[in-house]
Amino acid sequence: MAAVKLVNLTKRYGEVTALDEVNLEIAEREFLVLVGPSGCGKTTCLRIIAGLDEPSSGEVWIGDLPVNHVSAKDRDIAMVFQNYALYPHMSVFDNMAFGLKLQKVPGAEVRQRVQNAAEMLGIERLLQRRPAALSGGQRQRVALGRAVVREPACFLMDEPLSNLDAKLRLQTRAELIRLHRRLQITTIYVTHDQVEAMTMGDRIAVMNEGIIQQCDTPLGLYNRPVKRFVAGFIGSPPMNFMEPAVEEDGEQLWVSGDGFRLPVDEQHRQQLRQYVGREVIFGIRPTDIREAARGRTDDMQPSRCLEATVEVTEPTGAYTLAYLDVRGKSLLASLDSATEAVEGQPLKVTVDMAKCHYFDVGTEESILLREAEGESR
Repeated sequence: MAAVKLVNLTKRYGEVTALDEVNLEIAEREFLVLVGPSGCGKTTCLRIIAGLDEPSSGEVWIGDLPVNHVSAKDRDIAMVFQNYALYPHMSVFDNMAFGLKLQKVPGAEVRQRVQNAAEMLGIERLLQRRPAALSGGQRQRVALGRAVVREPACFLMDEPLSNLDAKLRLQTRAELIRLHRRLQITTIYVTHDQVEAMTMGDRIAVMNEGIIQQCDTPLGLYNRPVKRFVAGFIGSPPMNFMEPAVEEDGEQLWVSGDGFRLPVDEQHRQQLRQYVGREVIFGIRPTDIREAARGRTDDMQPSRCLEATVEVTEPTGAYTLAYLDVRGKSLLASLDSATEAVEGQPLKVTVDMAKCHYFDVGTEESILLREAEGESR
């Protein structure tokens, strides 16, 4: 196992900056997920760590050594690709053993390592088959097995589950988590699926436009997003955003927009007082919106309610997603599966103001976290 460190890592393609001074430390045995939309730079970052691409500037450290000038084959890493990259003319055994044979590992040890990895992944009966005779899930296990037998210092995984169907993706995701806990090998995992990231990572680095926006634990990102982008990207269904103005009425503050006026929770008043008379970005998760008829007694006050019209409902079994219209503004709510919401009909909902988020319109940074950090200093 080895720690991995990126120091001011930058990659440019002509005038396009794919990575912009990325700094990141991955601890030994950690499972870190790089997540972000397509084109954000996460795969470029992984390929540079692997030695498949060279950075324009900055350093990559694996363990205690910089590896910028170390070839990919000598970096003691194993990479699992999105397309599996199996040799079609070789058996499963030969695919898994190929890297070991290149390293001149003795034949008996090769057979033992392949057998152990195959048993661990449940593919020991497939060792004599060729990739064409395997399902997508079986090919994925072979690709993982090829990495496992290497016993590397670090695993690099580039969207390894994206070609699997939903059910198999769920099963393989659990297998990967169990595999990491068993092997305790430092793992850097790339995905665009934030649910995958939330369920797998010890920590998650959220990337956008070549920059790491925030790196934290899954719940840290969910509960304390530092920027609007992180708040909107992490969480399923995604957070709702509106841009109301902050108003003052005595000691009470309000966020007021077209068709709604909601009281700022007491714990947020101090941070928002400097924004009185200005617009802010107001964020609330769909899970923090309830039907007024099903809300708690203290949420039944008219000041906490929104008058909406139901546009679309999506029953999922455990809950129902309701797309609401509030004076021309779209709002997504995650309601109880027994909801009385009917498409085309009015619906009164309440908002849990204690769980809302506020972001600066100009910087899109969290107002609550910025002010809290200032007070701690």
